[in-house]
Amino acid sequence: MVQLIIGCASEPSRGAAFGEEVTPKDQTESRLAAGSWDDEMNLVFSGESGRPIRPDYVTKRLKRLVEEAGLEWIRLHGLRHTMASLALQNGTGIATVSQRLGHSNTRVTARIYLHGSVESDREAAAALDGVLGTGAMS
Repeated sequence: MVQLIIGCASEPSRGAAFGEEVTPKDQTESRLAAGSWDDEMNLVFSGESGRPIRPDYVTKRLKRLVEEAGLEWIRLHGLRHTMASLALQNGTGIATVSQRLGHSNTRVTARIYLHGSVESDREAAAALDGVLGTGAMS
């Protein structure tokens, strides 16, 4: 059995194979139950023993989950980009997003993920207009 655990190590995550919440404590208990846990490679996705899984397993499992949910296909890396962009657009701090992505610093995150949208540009102009009271945006 392979259980995909997606999320930050300090927070509960979802066991993608079964849909239940998986906490760091659950992960530790699973590792202990497996007998020997090989974590030398520090893998994002691994089998029950911590060893690597087939490279195509995650993609195939994701495709199956996407089809079952009736969603449009997006590559795994696309999910990462979508998560980062949506988090930033909805007010999550860049330091938090950078940490979740495992970037070495926030400059890396800003360079890749901070790109303005027409809507956010309008919101910024309207906010400035509200402060200055110029009425230019009316």
